[in-house]
Amino acid sequence: MPRFYFDVRESTRFVPDREGIDFHTLDQAEHEAARRAAEIGRDRLPKSDAREVVIDVRDQNHQRVLVIKISMEVRRLPLEPTPSKPSEYRDRARSVREVAKWVSSEADRIDLLNRATFLEDQASIEEQKLVDQEPPKPHSV
Repeated sequence: MPRFYFDVRESTRFVPDREGIDFHTLDQAEHEAARRAAEIGRDRLPKSDAREVVIDVRDQNHQRVLVIKISMEVRRLPLEPTPSKPSEYRDRARSVREVAKWVSSEADRIDLLNRATFLEDQASIEEQKLVDQEPPKPHSV
């Protein structure tokens, strides 16, 4: 049964696997490497300065046969000013829908379309507030 070694790289830290584990197939070793990388990523990435964990898998001849990389990206986005009029909500919704047409990721496109729907709903809410604030019209006799 082939032996596989799982070396871990995290930022400048390197932990070589000197013992290894026996697996019948490379697929089984890949599953184990992915499990380990996900576990290390979940436990360490949010708590450290490291933003990437790499597991190099070596075979019984110490040849690298597989690389698993888990990374975390943190981006702070600038806050958009809150629209003050229903028309501003609708303009922003139109812009977001236009951007959604050009996004290649299906998940990102869905997020953008959901954002546009939220903005349109906010426009309707703001319009209703304006209607509710209007003084009642006098009845003509």
